[in-house]
Amino acid sequence: MPFEKGQSGNPGGRSPIVTADGRSVTELAREHTEEAIECLVGVLRHDKSPAAARVAASTALLDRGWGRPKQEMDLEISTQNQLPEMDSMARAARLAAIAAEIEKGRVELIEGQPLKALT
Repeated sequence: MPFEKGQSGNPGGRSPIVTADGRSVTELAREHTEEAIECLVGVLRHDKSPAAARVAASTALLDRGWGRPKQEMDLEISTQNQLPEMDSMARAARLAAIAAEIEKGRVELIEGQPLKALT
């Protein structure tokens, strides 16, 4: 049966993974949060841990405690003569899509202009 245009094939989203006793994997993992944090701190503080492991533990702790750092982006996009047949709403949607692809690293830019998709 084909999907209707504009309708999701899975409107409820992905089903949660549950164990035999009905508990979700997410719930089980969260029960070990304190132990996982203690492990990361242990790796961080252990003098004989490789430097890469200590950096990874530090990064994980900082990301979870403070959130990942914001990334700045300088972006100039000229729409002159590039999207002439689109109305302003369509042009705005297209520019938003291009910006999202740039943010994900899927588009290469040359002098501020999308050059080609990397994927």
